[in-house]
Amino acid sequence: MSSIACDVSVLIPFSNGNPEEEQELLRCPLVKVQKVEYSNIHDTERLLDYVERVKKVVKEKNINNVLALCDISTFVHSAVARDFHSVPGPSVEASFLAFHKAYTRKYMDPAASTTPYAVVDLDSPTMLTDARQALRKAVVEPFIDAENFYTVDGCVIEGKIVHWAITDSLRYDDQDARFVTMICPTTLTHEQQKPIWDFYDDVMTRMIRFGFNNSFAHIEVFQMKDKQLKLIEMNARASRHHHALYSRCFENGRMDHVSLSAGHGIRHAPPVSTGKHGIMYLVKFQELERAGNLMDFGQIDKLRTDPDVHFILTAGPDEEVTDFFGSTGAHFCIVLAFGNTRTAVIRKLANVLRLTVKKPEKLTYPIS
Repeated sequence: MSSIACDVSVLIPFSNGNPEEEQELLRCPLVKVQKVEYSNIHDTERLLDYVERVKKVVKEKNINNVLALCDISTFVHSAVARDFHSVPGPSVEASFLAFHKAYTRKYMDPAASTTPYAVVDLDSPTMLTDARQALRKAVVEPFIDAENFYTVDGCVIEGKIVHWAITDSLRYDDQDARFVTMICPTTLTHEQQKPIWDFYDDVMTRMIRFGFNNSFAHIEVFQMKDKQLKLIEMNARASRHHHALYSRCFENGRMDHVSLSAGHGIRHAPPVSTGKHGIMYLVKFQELERAGNLMDFGQIDKLRTDPDVHFILTAGPDEEVTDFFGSTGAHFCIVLAFGNTRTAVIRKLANVLRLTVKKPEKLTYPIS
């Protein structure tokens, strides 16, 4: 990895700010980060109005980088990159294709012809009729033949695809959604990884044709019983959760640091393993209630001193957690655990859950 002296002023959309994250960005070793600006949408603000407001901030504060860390922020990033040539980033078209899952399958999946789907406009007055017709001609595939699930991360810098990491998952055959967690590094050999990276390259080559550049993208892939790979989802951005995992398991593994340096002439290579193993686990509950009834926040505070445990919380102990936006599922806590072996990190995670989960019988994916 090469470095180059340049000044970066970054804006993070859809965020109210995070002092710890800001300090980490300011310590980026690849570029000199002058300032970090945060911006969030107002409750009644339309997305288009928010984008225009962000553009004013970019102009007034001389922003030359946008760090997209959630799906919808990719639209802000691409809209700014389109109108401000000093800001590197993907095209609006590429961001749309990643965000719109039906079009992801149609245009990005090398095996798209084998996966039937249908699109229904939920705002249409004929929505119910359209849905019935769609069900008659489309088959909802439950992926019951999927043997493995992999998350594959990489980036495109100055038109070049750079591989980052493949992570494994745990499998629960008694659940409809059978795969959960990200475990790193993968146990796959280099020979076993090759078809997955070839698949990723095929997907990203298609994205590049639609204008994707200077950004991370991760895909989720099922490996079927016949070893065929199927694209499940694509996200055209870095991830706070992923780089929390990668920053411990890989040297120079932070995705946000690489994103800050994108478009500034810095050449990147795949990160090198530190020898550390890690697991990211979404603490999912079958039913939700007040967060403090489900998890012991006192124990969580005590465990924050453990360098091999990290919590990402989206609710406090007194908050009722019954409504969720998006497809993240019924959870308000993510636990990351680290150790010197895969067995050790799973054991570490199990111990953390025993200490912090008040109602283990409600866990969707118990760890023992």
